[in-house]
Amino acid sequence: KKKKTDFNSYALRYFINGLILDSQGERGEAIKEYEKALIYDRDQVILKSAAEDYIKTRNFDKALEYLLEVLKKNPDDNATRQTVINLYLNRKDFDRVEYHLEEIVKRNRFNPYYSIRLIEVYLLNNKLEKALKETERMLTEITQDPEIYDQIVRSFHNNKKDDALSELFDKLRNKFPDNGKNYYGEALINDYNGEIDDAIENYEKALKLDKSLSKARDRLSKMYISDGKIDEACRLYKDIEVKNNTDFIGFVNVGVIYLQKGRFREAEKVFIKLTENYYKEFQVWYYLGVAQQSLREDEQAVKSFEKAISLNPDIDRSYLGLSTSLMNLGKNEEAILKLDEYLKKDPDNVNILNNKAYILHSMEKWNEAGKIYRRILELDPDNHLALNNYGYMLAEINGDLKEALRMGERALSFDPENSSYLDTVGWIYYKLGNLEEALKYILKASRKEGASSTIFEHLGDIYYRLGNNNEASKAWQKALSIDNSNTGVKEKLKKLEHKK
Repeated sequence: KKKKTDFNSYALRYFINGLILDSQGERGEAIKEYEKALIYDRDQVILKSAAEDYIKTRNFDKALEYLLEVLKKNPDDNATRQTVINLYLNRKDFDRVEYHLEEIVKRNRFNPYYSIRLIEVYLLNNKLEKALKETERMLTEITQDPEIYDQIVRSFHNNKKDDALSELFDKLRNKFPDNGKNYYGEALINDYNGEIDDAIENYEKALKLDKSLSKARDRLSKMYISDGKIDEACRLYKDIEVKNNTDFIGFVNVGVIYLQKGRFREAEKVFIKLTENYYKEFQVWYYLGVAQQSLREDEQAVKSFEKAISLNPDIDRSYLGLSTSLMNLGKNEEAILKLDEYLKKDPDNVNILNNKAYILHSMEKWNEAGKIYRRILELDPDNHLALNNYGYMLAEINGDLKEALRMGERALSFDPENSSYLDTVGWIYYKLGNLEEALKYILKASRKEGASSTIFEHLGDIYYRLGNNNEASKAWQKALSIDNSNTGVKEKLKKLEHKK
């Protein structure tokens, strides 16, 4: 037979007319032209173009008729067969979906995407044995990608066939005892069914056999973290080379948890390790800076925050960290310059404005600080950090104490357990001469985790004014134990000692 290479000339004319009408959005008219072309030539290209327009005009029966004709001519046309499958799926005709998926898998035996879809349809059609057989074939012949295990377990779980899949994993574990992925599969089943202890045991077994199973490590670490077993979660990342995104995210999460738990030295070690292979990730340097700042290693923190900014100059928190460490080093002017650098890009960023106002406040540039606090509250009237800090500043300079109290109480209404906010309200009451009310708030603030040296200094000041020198001494000594550089507290203790 002579191989056909060209359309019939009449068919070609009508086909081109159809394409032009298609490009103009005239689907109905385009279909008429395609139908005329098909009188002269049943070519696959014309059939598919007509079918595409029939789908767009929701004439699915006609589309199916033409696409099935295409498949008779070319059974290996996977794209057309997938369209046919989708049309049958819309009809919920799962038997025909199954047939066409089997045809695709027959021709693409090593493509897991098609196998997964076929398994799902077998399960929908209650053909469990076929689903298990295809699952076993896929996991032993095609791939052992952990993502595939996730999809398989999800499909069996959604169809309430966990026990059958569990038996298959048991069979595979006996057949391949050194393959950790079959323990991973079993752990996923446990996980989906809330069998936490069994899931942990199987994830541990999977990782013992195969340390590259980053998804198992990620899931297991989250289980340990939710149970408060931080050290167990961190152990999973102790001796591994971080080489993929899942492990990178898991490692970062561990470091962040150390930060949240106040275990700053351990957090620092985590992020230093990450800089070895992920030195271009700004968040690694940012969190390293946070750890170093928390350890009062501000010179190192400055370098880390600067590196984070060089990698991503659009993230405000890196500038906030940098300015805070510069302020801790007594470099207030430099800190303000860095914040101004960011404000050129985003002049209404309230986070940056808050930090700038706080630094000016600490430099006793009251007017400049007050102007910025007022600007913040124009932009965001409910910004409780600005409300708190402005209220505290007014108390420090003996400004409008009623307005200060209004702002302090409003800030506290947003975060009633915040030790700094409790201290502010208490200190304003102290300035108003209401010592009993001041003591109530600042005592509560002093009992919060991480209460600052300033809070205990204020507590001592209140006790001193109340004539309770013994409690005043205890509070001031506690303030010094937190910050030994507080010369004001040292003077107060010296003065108290002379009174004895």
